[in-house]
Amino acid sequence: MIIISSAQLGYEPGEREAERLFELGLGGPWIISERHPEMYPPENKTMPPAPELSWYSDYFSIVSFGGREVERYYVTGTPVIYGAGPGGRPIALPQPPAAAGLWILGPSSWTEYAIAPKGAYLRLIALHPAGGAADLYEITPSSRAVQRRYTLYPGYSLIAFHPEEVGRHILLFSADGVTSNVVVVDVRQAAWPGPGPGPQPGYGSSQVTLRSANLRGYSVYVDGAYVGSDGQVGDAKDGIFTITVSGGRSHTITVYGSGRTCRCDYYYESGRSYEIDLCS
Repeated sequence: MIIISSAQLGYEPGEREAERLFELGLGGPWIISERHPEMYPPENKTMPPAPELSWYSDYFSIVSFGGREVERYYVTGTPVIYGAGPGGRPIALPQPPAAAGLWILGPSSWTEYAIAPKGAYLRLIALHPAGGAADLYEITPSSRAVQRRYTLYPGYSLIAFHPEEVGRHILLFSADGVTSNVVVVDVRQAAWPGPGPGPQPGYGSSQVTLRSANLRGYSVYVDGAYVGSDGQVGDAKDGIFTITVSGGRSHTITVYGSGRTCRCDYYYESGRSYEIDLCS
């Protein structure tokens, strides 16, 4: 019989609550190497074979995406979601009323697991029907709990994530008593080519800024679905409205205001920003 004592290790502020939430998200005990090293083998921190890192290249960028730390995101259709990385069996999107989820965004799919080189940038996509204040919890490779508070949009939000520590990062969020699933990012000490000239690889989304010199307070629809209005939910009523759409595909953006209807059909490349003058 092996008796394991954890009396030598204390909890940092907030770690007990993080442990409880992670056990909910994992569906099992939160196993930390400091407390149970025999159950949590050390991570391989060496450079992985090139094909392994390339397999996940759709889910990270070596340059910053820019923009705000949290952005609104609109989903059309049913996304393909992988629980253990691309190539596996897709999993189902959580269903209301208790729907909450967290994934890593890619141009054609989402995943709960990815490998990325040190210093890479990732976009987490968080689903919460009501939005509002949410706590994002991260277990770092040094087995410490880090808590960050964000304000999520109703529906889907993009959260910037920039891991700089080599090893395994485990993340989930909690809002209004609802806990998401767990996301795992294995960060490797590995070189990755820098961006070259010309169009860059896609990373799942495109930012579109709408401008109108004549309309204020207009309503915006993407592919027939209402996404917001100029001058609402903290947005200034100035004729400028910014949205994030899924990249690598065409979208129809329609604006209604002051008895006018303006429409734009365009193909949006992933990882790029666009400005459109509508109803001007």
